[in-house]
Amino acid sequence: QTLAVSDDFDAGVEFWGAIDILDTFQTADRDGPLKEWFTVVKAPEDKKELFQTLVSRSPIYCVERIQAPLQIHHGKLDAHFPYRQALALEAELQKYGKTYEFNSYDTIGHRFEDAEGNRNTEIEQEAFQKTLLWLNTYLG
Repeated sequence: QTLAVSDDFDAGVEFWGAIDILDTFQTADRDGPLKEWFTVVKAPEDKKELFQTLVSRSPIYCVERIQAPLQIHHGKLDAHFPYRQALALEAELQKYGKTYEFNSYDTIGHRFEDAEGNRNTEIEQEAFQKTLLWLNTYLG
């Protein structure tokens, strides 16, 4: 979302982020892993205002305005912010002809954790190496 609201950045990187907050708000288990997140969102009660607020906070709805290249990292097992949101972001980036790189990870979820909640440092290091290469490419 930062890349859409500012042209001060030459590149961006997204790690397992909240890409579509409206979708998350409508579908996530409020007593599940995002329980604390829902207390921070501070969503308005009015349905029209709620919709507008959640859309305005969601990167998926402002892809057209992104000017800098974007690298995405997302685990297919992410229970916080579903993988389908990363795929939707990729589709929007393609639709608008944006420069991006999509990195998906079959065996991890949120924060490079496997199905048992253990951090996979090997995949994490791989992702950070890809990020360094990405940033070196665009930040020179």
